[in-house]
Amino acid sequence: MAFPYKWLVILWVSSGIGYAAPVVEEEQVPIDVRRTTLVVRDIDRSLAFYRDALGLKVIYDQIIRSPRNAETDEQADRSLRLVFLRANDDFIGIIGLMQYRKPQKTALHQGAEPFSVGSTVFVINAKDAKAVFEKARAIPGVRV
Repeated sequence: MAFPYKWLVILWVSSGIGYAAPVVEEEQVPIDVRRTTLVVRDIDRSLAFYRDALGLKVIYDQIIRSPRNAETDEQADRSLRLVFLRANDDFIGIIGLMQYRKPQKTALHQGAEPFSVGSTVFVINAKDAKAVFEKARAIPGVRV
């Protein structure tokens, strides 16, 4: 499975209520949460879920190597791929996917039970929740 945890719990909200709206200035807090980055085992399989099933748009996709002048993974000491996806805002609420290519990392939560410490709960709004749910459920390795 390409996700950082054995289980990914998704709460679907399909009605028109609950969509993003600006918070009035006097109720704003001093920060915005810009991005959550998930370390994944297989970024292409993860993109099948977040981009293809959920419909998020890729806004950044780069291979990052160290040292910076390394042109290939073979020349690099370290290498990772980092992808950012957005829904309807290009500044807040971004999902990042990061795959360590060199050295590869092992999963920390193998065999974790649903809703255990470290579980991921992903909440979205969807205009057609049933269609999105079926696309997500059809991806090999995804349990929803």
